[in-house]
Amino acid sequence: MVCAGLLLIFFKSIFVTMKLVIYLLFCRYNLNLLLQLSFWF
Repeated sequence: MVCAGLLLIFFKSIFVTMKLVIYLLFCRYNLNLLLQLSFWF
């Protein structure tokens, strides 16, 4: 049971980290897109 709990925590932390990374990449991409748009207009 302890091992299962540790695995669950491990997977949860990986999921949260992945979500943060995707969020950051998405924000960065949007910022670049906005900068490019403002540069063109």
